[in-house]
Amino acid sequence: MTNSRFQFQPEPRLFNASQVASRLGKGETWLYDHLAQLTAQGFPAKDPLLDGWDAMAIERWWDKRSEIVEPDAANDNAIDGLMEKWRNEEN
Repeated sequence: MTNSRFQFQPEPRLFNASQVASRLGKGETWLYDHLAQLTAQGFPAKDPLLDGWDAMAIERWWDKRSEIVEPDAANDNAIDGLMEKWRNEEN
């Protein structure tokens, strides 16, 4: 009888150079040729202990670069303040 017990397989969060380059739509040579420029523009550094790049940090960098910004606590408070102001103006 086979072991049908489910084993948790998390989605990898750490990318190697080949995966980073592929995610950017480029080749590994391009990545290394442009790494200084990318870093100067805020691209996440390679984690020396884990020997890879944080995939989520790359996505956040890309979102900022593309001006896709997720709400943060400061923005939430500002939105709440505007909503309250508009409610008060209606009354």
